[in-house]
Amino acid sequence: MTKIATIALVCTLGLWAMPSDAGAQSLIREIADGKPWSIVTLEGRTGRLTLNPDGTGKMDGGPMSLSPTWEETRDGMCMTMPFPINNRRCVTLRREGVAVVGLRDGAQQFKLTR
Repeated sequence: MTKIATIALVCTLGLWAMPSDAGAQSLIREIADGKPWSIVTLEGRTGRLTLNPDGTGKMDGGPMSLSPTWEETRDGMCMTMPFPINNRRCVTLRREGVAVVGLRDGAQQFKLTR
């Protein structure tokens, strides 16, 4: 394989592996509609997550109700929880059938369904 063909192949594979910005932006607009979603976390905990278009939210189902804030990123979102330590968590959003999953470093962190 020539050097030019190798570079073209690497560039093509790199573009193929990049997340779809339009897809992630569409997903965040879909889930940040002010209506509750059922959430199942990595640990198997269940609850409800509501993300509002203004960057606020509500999560309940555990021992207490939380009021996270969120912001859109290039390939998903970051949520800031009202904890003093390790309170910001960013995920890549992907469609999985009728669900939306949040991934960090390729591992599923949660699944949202309605």
